Amino acid sequence: MTETRAALRCGVIGMGIGFEHAMALQEMVGADVVGVCDTDPSKLASAAKALGCVQTFPHASSLLECGEIDVVVIASKDQDHGGQVLQAIQNEVHVFVEKPLATSREDLEGIERALQANPSVCMTTNTLLRKSPRFAWLKESIMSGDLGDIYHSEFDYLYGRLEKLTSGWRGEEASYSVTLGGAIHLVDLLLWLVQETPVRVSAIGSPLGLRQDLVEHPGNFAGDVLRIALLEFASGM
Repeated sequence: MTETRAALRCGVIGMGIGFEHAMALQEMVGADVVGVCDTDPSKLASAAKALGCVQTFPHASSLLECGEIDVVVIASKDQDHGGQVLQAIQNEVHVFVEKPLATSREDLEGIERALQANPSVCMTTNTLLRKSPRFAWLKESIMSGDLGDIYHSEFDYLYGRLEKLTSGWRGEEASYSVTLGGAIHLVDLLLWLVQETPVRVSAIGSPLGLRQDLVEHPGNFAGDVLRIALLEFASGM
């Protein structure tokens, strides 16, 4: 007799890109979206209407503490990720979190300790570039030795969405990082491709791309819009 497994009860935090996650989960066999969360009441109501019979939560903590979800998708503001991931793990809820996993070393260390204390909890983030056929081919070519010894790699992440910095929550967050909010995809891709950890990193950044005479509505964002980093590896790459 075949054993029938109950569907995973899923919660989603953040009804921006999180709404797309919720819609995708609704289409998956073995998954059931039972709760969604957003601090914006209109977004929350609109998402609930589109998704059907789901509970709504105005605060992430209330969803994570409800005891009715097995897994959570965290797609909230970057600066909120670390605390929400930690709370989920402590409540033995599996986690998929949008990048970045966290924005501070303190949060990362707390998450690491929580995972060690709750070994049954699974956690992942959206390392989606690893799933691209072109990068899967590149990975295979590197691992097989077809490309020889890799001594230099160059990665560029052209964000192309300046309005995300000049309006919306990113423009209101003084510590928002274009590295953690975007280029982190390339950092992950590089480390996955070469299977090495850097031994030294140096970087510089510039905010000049948001000069008043270059951008019609620069908003309040005052951070770097351009970052360049050099990663050095023990192999000499």
